[in-house]
Amino acid sequence: MRGFEGKLRVGAAPIAGLSLALGITLLTIGAAANTLRSAVAPQQPRPLPQLPVEFIKNQGQWPATTRFAVHNRSFAASFERDAMSLYVGKARRPLVLGFENASRGSVLIGESRRRSHYNFVIGDDPARWRSGVPAYASLLYRGLYEGVDVRVREGRKQLEYDVLVAPGARLGQVVLRAAG
Repeated sequence: MRGFEGKLRVGAAPIAGLSLALGITLLTIGAAANTLRSAVAPQQPRPLPQLPVEFIKNQGQWPATTRFAVHNRSFAASFERDAMSLYVGKARRPLVLGFENASRGSVLIGESRRRSHYNFVIGDDPARWRSGVPAYASLLYRGLYEGVDVRVREGRKQLEYDVLVAPGARLGQVVLRAAG
């Protein structure tokens, strides 16, 4: 304000120029707040897209018996040498699917490595932290039984498994026991 002269007194009528300047500033701040509010909080919330399932390799961030783990909005699972533990919904105890009499020589491997990776910062001990942990699109229980492999993969919003039987292998040797 150029050439301002006069005195401001409490209770006196405000100076016109000063009142107008304050009014414009308040109007501008109010309009900006309304614009920001409508941009940040849209009328209808949109759900986040369902991300693909990724099987995360255990590199010391979980108990040693867990080889891989997976989770999404509706379930979580851990995979061991001869079993799968499934947590569905808010269940505190898993449904354990165990491959009875599975070969001790079987291996659990990740298939189709994803481009993503995970970092785990657990507690305040850097020795427990893991970075660059790989993820896979599916798992393969190779050599679970003689001539039998099992692939675990994402199905329609759930996990599915395929029993892969080599020619001449006996399917009757495959026993899947459910507990929980």
